[in-house]
Amino acid sequence: MSSSKMFLLAVLLFVGKSVCGADLFRPGYVINHRGDTLQGYIEYRNWSTNPQVIHFRSTPTAQVVSYKPADLSAFSVAEEYYESAAIQVESSSNSFDRLSDSADFELKADTVFLQALVKGRKSLYFLKNREGQSFFFIKQGDQYVWLGYKRYRKQENGKNLIASNNLYIHQLQQYLNDCKDLILLISQTSYKTSSLNKLFNSYYTCTTDSANYTLPQEKMKTEFGLLMGVSTASFNFTSTQSFYLSGRHRGSTNLLGGIFLDLGLPRNFNRWSIYNELVVTSYTVEGSLTANQYQRHDVVFGQTQLKLTNLLRYKLSSFAEGGFYLNVGMANAFGIAEKNERITHRQYLSDAVTYDKALEIMRKYEQALVLGCGTNYKRFSLQARVDFGNGFSDYSSFKVSSTRYSLLFGYRL
Repeated sequence: MSSSKMFLLAVLLFVGKSVCGADLFRPGYVINHRGDTLQGYIEYRNWSTNPQVIHFRSTPTAQVVSYKPADLSAFSVAEEYYESAAIQVESSSNSFDRLSDSADFELKADTVFLQALVKGRKSLYFLKNREGQSFFFIKQGDQYVWLGYKRYRKQENGKNLIASNNLYIHQLQQYLNDCKDLILLISQTSYKTSSLNKLFNSYYTCTTDSANYTLPQEKMKTEFGLLMGVSTASFNFTSTQSFYLSGRHRGSTNLLGGIFLDLGLPRNFNRWSIYNELVVTSYTVEGSLTANQYQRHDVVFGQTQLKLTNLLRYKLSSFAEGGFYLNVGMANAFGIAEKNERITHRQYLSDAVTYDKALEIMRKYEQALVLGCGTNYKRFSLQARVDFGNGFSDYSSFKVSSTRYSLLFGYRL
């Protein structure tokens, strides 16, 4: 195993030991089947999928009790409200490659915690299962009714198409029929949280009623800042021609600087984010080769690049005002200036030096796989990163790959 991989593994193991160390219990309450409200503390995980079990304790030091949907009537924590519900819902997959060939619903029964989006005379509930499928429900009397929606495959004129059974449109027209002004909006409503929330908000604007509860909307967390750091690179040359470099050569160490934008995704305590940065960076690599006893070539390659990096970031753990995270993604670098020089020294009878290009054309666009880890504290961040790039040569007779190591310091504005 290479030293770089050993270093990354050691960092991951060190960081991993601090995962899940925080106490996640928050003030909340549960409602049992007798209608009694029990105040206490609920383990809150900012769920991205509806929980299948919750953990409750009556005091901060009391024994933890676990509840499944069948054990409770409802619970609430962190301004989120869930109700236990016996439901029937579509069982077929919504994945593109596993869609059903039938428009008919294939229902299955289940008992779940439904998350309330809107509660009032007309209520809207949400369920996201572990397969990532989203379902919406309305409440009629004591029954939770699934708003029917299904994507399926069909053939038309010899072509495979994706169609949808939009029963939910008809159901909403019946459910919200005391506001005739919503007919057009209902027909335009998509099977998404934002669209359905907009519809129910419009309903309560249309009528004299008011919603008793509306789920506070989580917004994308945005961070913007400045970056500076150092990078060093090594290049591996593979050549079928004797006048090209071959083997591994170490490049220069250079400064870099730029800006970053980190977009924290809702739910899961913003553990996932889309991290983007734009920096100006550069490299230079030199080498020599001897053609014969009278002739030597000194070769210099280099570029100044505008580099756009897009990473998926996962926050492993948090501590007071900071945390550790992992990065994986892609970088796209565009050359804005280059060095491409071959200096030929001839020593026969008299000395002569000539200058020309080492490559006829240097590729100006480079792509790289990016791996890294880092930590942040208050406004400051520190990242270690390695890029595996496809180099600057398009020639089959001269292949180049690059490995770059970077240490980056960030400041959030």
